[in-house]
Amino acid sequence: MMMKPDVIVTTDDPNTCNQVRELLKSTASIADYKNDGVINVYKEKYKHVAVPRIATTVTGATDTSKKGYRFLASTNDSDFYLSVLEAPYLKSPADGNNGEDFSSENWNYLTAATY
Repeated sequence: MMMKPDVIVTTDDPNTCNQVRELLKSTASIADYKNDGVINVYKEKYKHVAVPRIATTVTGATDTSKKGYRFLASTNDSDFYLSVLEAPYLKSPADGNNGEDFSSENWNYLTAATY
């Protein structure tokens, strides 16, 4: 069965987002009437979803080589979910929070994130 995409997924790169807006929201030029009456067939065909975490490295740093990534997805034929359940955070040791081990002089740090 062939998938019928209805979503354009991109990074949050401003140039990429503007290109998608041009595709989806363009209208015929009324200044020179060259395309007068031409209907934009893509106007209602796709929804645009910009995902800022696509253009990142494994460690979460920005990866500019991925800033123009884009792909089509189907809301009917896909189980694709992106949910930030727990944003990345860092807990540092402090007096009284059990982050320091007196006997070994070790300091324990905790970092976590859930997607």
